[in-house]
Amino acid sequence: MTYGNHDAASEITRRLRPPDNVTVLSHRSPETILLEDAGLAVHGQSYGKRAVTDDLALAYPDPVPGYLNVGVLHTCLDGRPGHEPYAPCRLDWLLNRGYAYWALGHVHARYEVERDGVWVVFPGNVQGRHARETGAKGATLVEYDGDRISSVEGRELDTVRWSLCEVDVSEAVSADDVQSAAVSAVDALTAHDPGRLFAVRLELKGATAAADELLRDRETWEAQLRADLAGARGRVWLEKVKLGVTPPHRAGVAGEEGEAIASVRETLSGLREDEAARAELASTLAALRSKLGGDMPRLTELGCPDLTEDCMTALLDDVEQLLLSQLQGG
Repeated sequence: MTYGNHDAASEITRRLRPPDNVTVLSHRSPETILLEDAGLAVHGQSYGKRAVTDDLALAYPDPVPGYLNVGVLHTCLDGRPGHEPYAPCRLDWLLNRGYAYWALGHVHARYEVERDGVWVVFPGNVQGRHARETGAKGATLVEYDGDRISSVEGRELDTVRWSLCEVDVSEAVSADDVQSAAVSAVDALTAHDPGRLFAVRLELKGATAAADELLRDRETWEAQLRADLAGARGRVWLEKVKLGVTPPHRAGVAGEEGEAIASVRETLSGLREDEAARAELASTLAALRSKLGGDMPRLTELGCPDLTEDCMTALLDDVEQLLLSQLQGG
């Protein structure tokens, strides 16, 4: 095994003592372990520090003739979205190094490439840890004959599967319609795997006549939706509901909508254009968050946990939608 960025030699961690049949590869330079009974030559190098930005693979030893040569490497490969560029290397170089198999770590999503009998594989992690690690997770079973790979098979091992379920509710006219659409979508998502537990993040999208009701009575319909999914099915946990709906376009101008609605629009429009006013509002919200002693979940849901300029724009849009839904709902 090799240590990566989280358990590099320079990191102060509490490590379990590995069993006698486990060898931790050196962080000082690449080394080769020969497993003669198995006909394996395993090449690899651990991280000496957390942020390794050199291409470690360039120094890996030459393949050992007569053995199945396996490279073990913690790397971002050519670069993967959302991952730090640790130990970057080129795919073509790995495929032409003379090893039969590259066992890669760091990226938690499964990825594999095969060319002329040479495999480069990220097996991913065996269990998704949070809502961004969606889909099947597991390990890879590799079979070989002599110095050649004969089969590579992904095995699903996750106990709980994180899933993103996007539902277009444009046709809904009430919160009940939205709940029905959401339950049907989650049922379809989980139907193929009836024995598994699912953690689902639900995203409701679209311009819908139900938008005002959804915004006004969110706690009520969301509690009912959670009960419907958990009670009747027992294996679905609704991790979060992201509400991305908007009211359908309404004809008429602001002056015809009533004095209160026009005032809301005018006030928020003024805030969007007044940099000093936005800065004052951000300061007020920061002080409020400090007094509350924690984060404001709605900011996180909007994708802007910090009170930056972009966050204030998104927040003002969200506030306008909420206030208008209250006013227009009577």
